Amino acid sequence: MSALDDQLPAGVEDALEVVRALDVGLVGGLSRLGGAERERVEGLGSLFAGTPLAPALERAAPGFAKGTPGEDDIAAFAAARASLLGAVHDALLAQACAALGRDVPPDPALGPPVALSPEDEAPLRNARHWLLELGSAGLYQISPAAVAPFASTLETLAERPALQRPAAMLSGFFDELAESLPLSSRDDAPIPRWPDLWMQSVIAAGPTLAVEEAPFEGELRPLGVELRHHDHAMSAVVHGVMDGEIVRASFTGWKVDALLGDEALRVLPAPALDAMTSDSVLAVGGVRRGADLIVSEAKPTGKHDPYVSIDALPFPVAAPADRHPIHLAIPVVLPECALREEGGARFVDPLGVRLAEERVSPLYAAKKGGALEAPLAMIGLLRWDAGWSFQPLDAKLGKLRWNLDEAVAAARKAAKATDTLSVLTERVSKLLRS
Repeated sequence: MSALDDQLPAGVEDALEVVRALDVGLVGGLSRLGGAERERVEGLGSLFAGTPLAPALERAAPGFAKGTPGEDDIAAFAAARASLLGAVHDALLAQACAALGRDVPPDPALGPPVALSPEDEAPLRNARHWLLELGSAGLYQISPAAVAPFASTLETLAERPALQRPAAMLSGFFDELAESLPLSSRDDAPIPRWPDLWMQSVIAAGPTLAVEEAPFEGELRPLGVELRHHDHAMSAVVHGVMDGEIVRASFTGWKVDALLGDEALRVLPAPALDAMTSDSVLAVGGVRRGADLIVSEAKPTGKHDPYVSIDALPFPVAAPADRHPIHLAIPVVLPECALREEGGARFVDPLGVRLAEERVSPLYAAKKGGALEAPLAMIGLLRWDAGWSFQPLDAKLGKLRWNLDEAVAAARKAAKATDTLSVLTERVSKLLRS
């Protein structure tokens, strides 16, 4: 293992420069592109010449030239931006693997496009139309009145089991827009965050390729848990080892903003808390999609030591439609490491990368309180966000253990008492009966 330097792989800066130029047009409005912005968008067909995207981009050019892009034109624009960022993702992945002394993992096997029922397709069609309106108007010029009506479509999406992924994506984007608008100037639009959320939403609302899936049973040895949440959703991604490779098990639940802290964990499916408890060995079953496990049952069967080498094990990479540098999440076990201060930030040695404290959920804590300090060992994810960083998932600090155990114990204790979730559930039940 060697330290990761700040030198970008060849071609990465050129690709990011094109993305930045596209973002200027998206923030200002794809129906009102300026001269330089229109030239860049209309030139995408030439940039992607010889690729499967080229015909769609050529067909989209007249719509952008006239200031009347349609849904297909917007989808082609989003796909081009995603493809550029996908190429950046792959170049950075190769750089990280070289520094870690690992092989670049293979792409997941993909099947045909997912077939949706008319009932599922209808709310997605509404979502694509809404995203067209946002992109055409310009992300900084959107009014709250243009955002609010989409709430009813979000409710429909959340009710459809086959649409949970686009529902979660669009729900987070909607909440952020609703809380931030109106903006006073173009400079207030968060770039590249909003263009990223818009692009991922367009892709999530369109046709997707199915990753090959099959039922599975096995023994999962968790390494650590990545928590992701906003006011209306909670997700726990358990990174672990099964059958000699690193896999991910994702658990997601819908919530309301009144559910805060440990209580929010209770919206997750029943097997989640067992999988989130440190050092547990779990007998799990469900459906496997590539390296992703959709766990329907989990039973603790023993304990294990997660601080063992995983350098020789293949690890999961994002599906092609999700390739973005921000989705790089390479599991790393550091049996010995140190934190050092430099320029107001903390860095993890021997990787030589910044500690990504902003990615850590506030539900993490050391058993005796306090922040993550001077760990002897850490398990985490190597990430990229305008530079390499390390997101800790588990740490040993002398006799202390920094992980989610306290939050899980508190959530289980709350389940035996009258808490916010119990009160809300009782009130909803009364409303449904009345």
